[in-house]
Amino acid sequence: MLLCLSYSKQATLRSKAMKIIRQLIKNDPENMLQDSEIQAILKLRITDVSSITRESALDILFKNIDNLVGIPNSGPILLDYMNMVIERA
Repeated sequence: MLLCLSYSKQATLRSKAMKIIRQLIKNDPENMLQDSEIQAILKLRITDVSSITRESALDILFKNIDNLVGIPNSGPILLDYMNMVIERA
C-alpha cells in the first residue's frame, strides 16, 4: 500500500506517503533508514514536482541524519542520503 501511495500520480497521496514514511522512521529509525525501498522512495520524492512532497522528503532526511550517524556501518547509507540532497541542490 505504501508503495502504491508513494508512486501515485496525485501529489496529495504522495505527500501522505511521506507522512507514513516519517512515522515508520520515527518508530524504527535503524531499520527503516536502511530499507532499500524507503531509500528509493525518498530519492524519488526529493525531486518530486510537488513542492510539499519534496519538502516533506527533505525534512525526513534532515531530521534523521543523527539517527544514521549512530548506526554501526551506516557510512555508505549516510553518503547515499547526502548525495540525494546534493543532487537536489
